[in-house]
Amino acid sequence: MLGDAQTLAPRDLAAKIEASPELKAALEKSPEIRDLLFSNARNAAKAKPYTDRFGSPEEADAVIAGHQAYSNIAGLLGGVKREDIGSTQAVIDAMRNLTALRDDDGNPLKDEQGNVRTDGTVGRFMRNFVVMTFGNLERQAKQSGDDETLAALDHTMERLGFRAPSSAGQGESEELKAQRTALTEQQRQLDAQRDQGRKEALDQHDQQVFSKIQTGIDDAVKSILDRATGLTPFARESADEKIRAALGKAIMSSPAYQTELDQIVRMPVGAKREAAHVALANRYMQSHLSRVAKPILSAAGITIAKKAAANATATAARTEAARSEVRGSAAPTAASRAPATEAKSHADLKAELTQKFGREPSLDEMLKARISPAFARSA
Repeated sequence: MLGDAQTLAPRDLAAKIEASPELKAALEKSPEIRDLLFSNARNAAKAKPYTDRFGSPEEADAVIAGHQAYSNIAGLLGGVKREDIGSTQAVIDAMRNLTALRDDDGNPLKDEQGNVRTDGTVGRFMRNFVVMTFGNLERQAKQSGDDETLAALDHTMERLGFRAPSSAGQGESEELKAQRTALTEQQRQLDAQRDQGRKEALDQHDQQVFSKIQTGIDDAVKSILDRATGLTPFARESADEKIRAALGKAIMSSPAYQTELDQIVRMPVGAKREAAHVALANRYMQSHLSRVAKPILSAAGITIAKKAAANATATAARTEAARSEVRGSAAPTAASRAPATEAKSHADLKAELTQKFGREPSLDEMLKARISPAFARSA
């Protein structure tokens, strides 16, 4: 039995009252208290399917907001009419709003004309769609032997920049060709340097986020296990891994978490984005931790100490740690070890997942592997 408060369905509450003559007699003398208890039990039973799915009202709100956004696009798509540019533009505008870049406070960025600035996703989608459409038309022209249409499509694709002009370089001197080649290579190197600089900045940012979230996970899981009584080292290790796996699954599979994170990663790399990401992860971790840990600990027959007892245990542990430190025999704590090892841990985990995935892992994939070691092994 866990020390934390449990909810009871009305039938189970009635059985508990019936099994306690003293409680039954007391409630018969206070019918208003009895009615209140059963009202709360009925409300808890109604709320259970929702609390099983969501860690907090904010998480449910995020899911609703995400559903409304995509439902809006689905509705606009259903209203697109042939040769009705306005109905098509409405879909594009809605998609652009979803991919808007954000400022440090999370507000959508706009250009001088008041248009939303995006991450380019919608533009790439539309470009690819046009290329696919022209490609299909070209295949049809080739199959029908329509050389005139094929030539027109080829010319149009060149003019729109979807392919290199077939006349590129014709009539140019060798000197001009060499200059154009050199300028192209110079631009390529500049682009590569700029992209590398952005990548290094993002990697450093991700490492800082990873470290802080990792510390929060370690502290939260340790806190709940420190309150467990009669826990052997083996049972603690097993419970630790199961809790991390369940916690990782609950957070990373949450549509609400992904919806909120999508908005955060559109903010510029910096302190505010880092703080927002860490706060988001900590909020979801705290709202799900107790819910996922209780059934795991209950199944293992582990009891969680009351907070007063836990505080006393923690105080005793700190006293003993201080005494050991004076004696010079104290083992380094996780907190004291973290600064020296977190960078290596981040780099090693990234290299391991890169090898498994055949690509660099995302920060969320690394966090999931850190929360749940089984994820890294099975990836």
